[in-house]
Amino acid sequence: MHDEVRGTAGTRHLDALLLLTAVAIAIAVHARALGTYFARDDITFLLRAAHHLPQPGPGRILSTALAISIEHAAFGLSPVGYHVVNLALHAFNVLGVYALALRLSSDRRVAWLAAVCFGTSSIAFTPLNWVTGIVELLTAACLLGATLVAWKPGPPRAARVLAATLLLLAALLSKETALPWVAVMLVAGWLSGRRAFPARALIPAGVLTACVLGWFLAHGTGLDTTRDGAYAMRSAPTFLAANLATYFAWSVAAWNAIPDAVAAVDSDSWRLALPECVVLWLALGGLPGSRRTLIRVGATWWLGFLLPVLPLANHTYYYYLYIPWIGGSIALACLLSGLADRLGARRASLACAAVAAIHVGFQWRDVSLRSSALEDHLPIDDTIRDSQLIRHALSCLESAALPAGSEVGFVNPVSRTSAAPARGRSLGAGMDTTRSYIPLEAALRGGETLALLAPELRYRGFSSTIPPDWLDVDCFRYEQRGWLEYWGRAAAALRKQAQLQAQAGQATAAESTWSRVRALDLAADSSAAVTSRRRPG
Repeated sequence: MHDEVRGTAGTRHLDALLLLTAVAIAIAVHARALGTYFARDDITFLLRAAHHLPQPGPGRILSTALAISIEHAAFGLSPVGYHVVNLALHAFNVLGVYALALRLSSDRRVAWLAAVCFGTSSIAFTPLNWVTGIVELLTAACLLGATLVAWKPGPPRAARVLAATLLLLAALLSKETALPWVAVMLVAGWLSGRRAFPARALIPAGVLTACVLGWFLAHGTGLDTTRDGAYAMRSAPTFLAANLATYFAWSVAAWNAIPDAVAAVDSDSWRLALPECVVLWLALGGLPGSRRTLIRVGATWWLGFLLPVLPLANHTYYYYLYIPWIGGSIALACLLSGLADRLGARRASLACAAVAAIHVGFQWRDVSLRSSALEDHLPIDDTIRDSQLIRHALSCLESAALPAGSEVGFVNPVSRTSAAPARGRSLGAGMDTTRSYIPLEAALRGGETLALLAPELRYRGFSSTIPPDWLDVDCFRYEQRGWLEYWGRAAAALRKQAQLQAQAGQATAAESTWSRVRALDLAADSSAAVTSRRRPG
């Protein structure tokens, strides 16, 4: 599997077989993503596409604007089509990792192992279960394309330079984390001693990167980077180091199925990251120079594309490793293959196959657990949780068969001991922490979800009890997992509320609600009496 690369029919057939195997395994591990419903930012971007609303800023025009608009025109509100596109992009990226690793190492064993490590990794879980994951997938595809064009053997003719620059532009317009590409290429090229694409051939890409960066600095990216915003930045060295240690620990913690269950910087991650670094350093010492060089190239890619997300104060997510893991998987494959080489050629291939099987087993387990793990009756994973909540709520709203134009409100007068998944994740700076976090309310996104998926209904909001001004609102009692119980309007809804309060032992609250019911009944009787007296005869 590690013969030198030759342009013969036999080697092409071998490449095709290895590629097919790697892609098939990756799809098998992640195929369950096809059944996930819309979640989180999917709602905002699809609503924008459905109503042809403009982007809030110049960032991610290609991914969140153009690509999702094209998908919406093709698939409408059926999530399967979007997930098929994402899975196809991931399969393309697996091919790209194989091609890049093969070009760097000239070793098919390294290339195949890197493709399997990348393709099956649970890092890809969120991008594949989340329609908006096309941001990561498309950016990775464009970066891989630009790199493969840049490092293609032969002199850097104008067509190649132009192609690499245009692919970089597509990556930059998909996500701003593509900005380090030129720097990564320069450092990686210097480390590997590659001369096929010299530094001068990167000048157009460097000028393009500077222009895009200047544009972002002048006009913003459309992301809220203010002090209390979702994308607020922190530049303290201790924070950056802790965030880097967190991502490093996540990259190699194969035993942890959901490392970002608490999606925040882990200040204790150095306790795991430091021993891991020592072990890796010792392992590198016994490898030949060519192997160590390739590992450094992969590590450069991993670190370079991780740098843009390290300052994010409120966003430390596992899927941010998707693009960095292209280099990480190549470095890991080279390390494992180098250690296996000590066993001899035949045993080394068997050892790599065994390591790949163990890795796939771990990733299969991790993806399965992430898809099904619950806490407080809700999925731990954010995307799966929102998907389930939205699906349940829409099913119940549809069953109520309300006329078009109806206003809907959601109440639950009997509070739970825990209204949110017990994950310890804070609401974030600047958010109202005086009220409980309600998962269903977050999934409905202030009415955006209904505006997209149930546009015939009007969203009134959430309340613990039915407010006095909700007499014309169709009230639903909501439950933790998104299931709804239709209570009706006005007096009918208040009777349901009073009964529930009485059953829960809330005597005072129940009597207060019953008094409102009696007042409404008295007002209705008075109105009926007046109407009766006015009738002729």
